Amino acid sequence: METISRRNFFKLSSAVVGAGLTAGTELEAGKEGIHTPYGNFRFLYERHDVSINSEDIPANTDIFYRELTLKENLFRQSAAEIFSSRYFGGESPMTPIREVSFLSQDIIVKLAQNRIEIMIGDVDLRKVDYLASRVIRGAEFGVGFYTLLKTLSSKPGQPSQKIETSQNVEPTKGENPRRKFLKTAATLGSVWAISPTISFVLKMFGTGTPEQTAFKRLASRLEGIQSHFHPELADNFFRDAMTANKLLAAGEEYKKIHATKANFTVLLEGGHSGVEDLVRLGPGVTRAIVLSWPTDMLEAIIQNNNGVEDFSSARIFKLPGDITSEDILNGGKWEAVAGRRVTDQVLLEELRRKLQT
Repeated sequence: METISRRNFFKLSSAVVGAGLTAGTELEAGKEGIHTPYGNFRFLYERHDVSINSEDIPANTDIFYRELTLKENLFRQSAAEIFSSRYFGGESPMTPIREVSFLSQDIIVKLAQNRIEIMIGDVDLRKVDYLASRVIRGAEFGVGFYTLLKTLSSKPGQPSQKIETSQNVEPTKGENPRRKFLKTAATLGSVWAISPTISFVLKMFGTGTPEQTAFKRLASRLEGIQSHFHPELADNFFRDAMTANKLLAAGEEYKKIHATKANFTVLLEGGHSGVEDLVRLGPGVTRAIVLSWPTDMLEAIIQNNNGVEDFSSARIFKLPGDITSEDILNGGKWEAVAGRRVTDQVLLEELRRKLQT
């Protein structure tokens, strides 16, 4: 029976301890929320086809953020409409599928009764070619998976037969360490390549449950963090930066008006859990990320989002306290909903300067 070497035991122990500390930190952030100078943020994650329960929303919430774009009104949004509009630019095979409301009736009623405002600050990224990035991810996964299998199944080189010569031939030094280094590099590279798909699958199993379980939290975070170091996930990263920027701008406005920090509950699809990291970094970083994108691409995205002011703004709505489920079903009282715009003026001016509009 082989025994593990001290060096390998140390590496394995370090990895386990590191994973444990990371998991503990993530669970604590999920339970206690994230506290910044711009507001207190509690994040909830779900799949687009499965809504959370109203009990998941903390009672002390001041502003509830939902990942969607506003069409006719909040009461008539549906998962199929949002998905087909954002990713396909119109009708899609998903449209006739079961309509799942992005804001269920019981959630809207709870928000109204508790005087919780609803915030919308999403960005339509059809101009970034969302589907093409997913094709790239699929190809990357295929290459990475093949490389991983080939690397792990490769056998050490067989020693060549000795050839009798009149001179002694010294064996070449450094071949084994070099081979070991290349094999390690290939393994790490292939794991990096397939990691988004693995974390995506975990997220699909981990989200969609009624309660915010530990596995759901960690699975969502794992999938969202991929966007920080995978260039083919640039669309996710950009949307995360804009979401974080609008949350921070809303937090700044709330603090100026109420002289206290707002409590945000942020409901996102699990792939956008990178917003947590960007919220921690502050508006200076989120603005820099947005402004770093190529000018022609920014122009296309902004044009697709009704101009630079809409692009730099979030919408916040206050519902009538006496709203009922019937009002939501028939669209009644939408005219009584008070709405306002929250604009990051610094980002607005920087974008105008960059685009010279």
